[in-house]
Amino acid sequence: MKRLIQHLLFALTATAVWLFWWLIHPEILAYQEQYQMFQTTWSYFVEHLSEVGGLSVYIAEFLTQFNVYPAIGAAFIALEMFVIMELFLAIPFSIRLRFLKKKKNYTLSSWVNVFVAIGFVCLQNWMMGDENLLPSYNIAVIFFLSLVWLIARFKSWGFRLAVAYVYGMLVYGAAGITHYRIPHQVLSNPGFNDRKTEIFVYDQLVRNEKWNEIIEKAEKQNPTHPLGIQALNLALAKNGILCDRMFSFNQVGTEGLFNAWKYNSVDCIISSEIAWHTGLVNTSFRYSFDSQEAIPDKRKSARLMKRMAECCIVNGDYKTAKKYLNKLEHTLFYKSWAKDAMQYLGNEGMIDQHPVWGEKRLVRFKSDYLFNYPEIHKIFALLATESEGRNRIAWDYFNAATLLKGDLQTFVGMSHYSKELFGETILPNHEQEAWAFFWTSSHPTFEGCPVPINPSIQSRIKQFADMFMQQKGKFTGFEMSYSDTYWVYFLKKQQSQTNAQNTDAVSSASAQY
Repeated sequence: MKRLIQHLLFALTATAVWLFWWLIHPEILAYQEQYQMFQTTWSYFVEHLSEVGGLSVYIAEFLTQFNVYPAIGAAFIALEMFVIMELFLAIPFSIRLRFLKKKKNYTLSSWVNVFVAIGFVCLQNWMMGDENLLPSYNIAVIFFLSLVWLIARFKSWGFRLAVAYVYGMLVYGAAGITHYRIPHQVLSNPGFNDRKTEIFVYDQLVRNEKWNEIIEKAEKQNPTHPLGIQALNLALAKNGILCDRMFSFNQVGTEGLFNAWKYNSVDCIISSEIAWHTGLVNTSFRYSFDSQEAIPDKRKSARLMKRMAECCIVNGDYKTAKKYLNKLEHTLFYKSWAKDAMQYLGNEGMIDQHPVWGEKRLVRFKSDYLFNYPEIHKIFALLATESEGRNRIAWDYFNAATLLKGDLQTFVGMSHYSKELFGETILPNHEQEAWAFFWTSSHPTFEGCPVPINPSIQSRIKQFADMFMQQKGKFTGFEMSYSDTYWVYFLKKQQSQTNAQNTDAVSSASAQY
């Protein structure tokens, strides 16, 4: 009866682990899955066996590929934890605890074992909050505890077992380094981190194109990290409301729209998604390729390989696309997609009819261009104008970029394309706000304004201007009522730049003395 209760406790703990990873932190499961590409080939198996700890890595990668379905991936983690706890119970800890080695104290010893096992599993799950701790770590723990169990079962009790156990712990600790994605940063950032979690959640939602869920999440808690803001702005653009609602949320300049190139897999992978959805197909391929090459443990990524194959199909580079698809055909969950994509290679008619690839062919650049990040707004403008009204997202990104840069002259000078390309006579809210701010800077009324401005926007900017003047150009809290407007963002940006310039000037003057 006692052993049954102990097993039930382990089962309950494993169930809690399953629910925790499935319902609370599925984003970390998705993160681990997207940075590997398990292949069902003999050569892949042999390659892993040639590495230190390769068998653990091979088994872990096989299980991790199921993370594409969080409930199943979490179930495998729960199973691993259950096995670990059972092994703890099977190992006779009474040998290590000399004061419990008498037979009459065996019951107490086994219960100590139970709580040590549960505590260890809790520690393991906390450590797994560090995304750089590879899933193979759990498999290595199981192998180690299995070895100790075998020693305890087939060797005599006594001092030699205690020495073997301590030695095994030391070996286990050293081997753990090989199961860390960045070995020289072992446990430098253990546990869960709200800032990292925010990025992983948004990345998972972007990958699955859950645009409404992204906006709902941001409405509950404003994103603070630029990558989260990028995901939000993409979701707003996909819903056609980027220039209507973007200033209702945190904005950090053009960095909140698109990343400059960084040798960082997480940054590049989100930028690749943005480039793909805005029609920058070549840039999407480059960022996907760089993101894969930047994976610290030098693995390949099925998610990124799939995106690169799509970019090659859209661009008509069928030879390269076939190379990527051949690799994906040897995976478990991307195999059917790859086989279907193979049918499109060289078939221009099928590609043109494809709901995604056909559309990307219409909105992408048809000729080479120089990608210069500081002029990303010009790239989006060229992309929108070259597609002759088919790429509305690129046009929204251009307008958003010019507003975020505070370049009102460019914005105003290009506004006529809204009507010429898209037949738009009424501009989105934030574009009207920018026009209102620009116009009233040199005109006392809106008479003669070349674009129609909503009466409510005219009224709000007049009220804001009166209060701003009363406060002598300082933000004293009244601006909170206008925090969702472009002019608050613009003026705060100007003040921030002025303060930075003054600080630099003071520092420069001080350095001369």
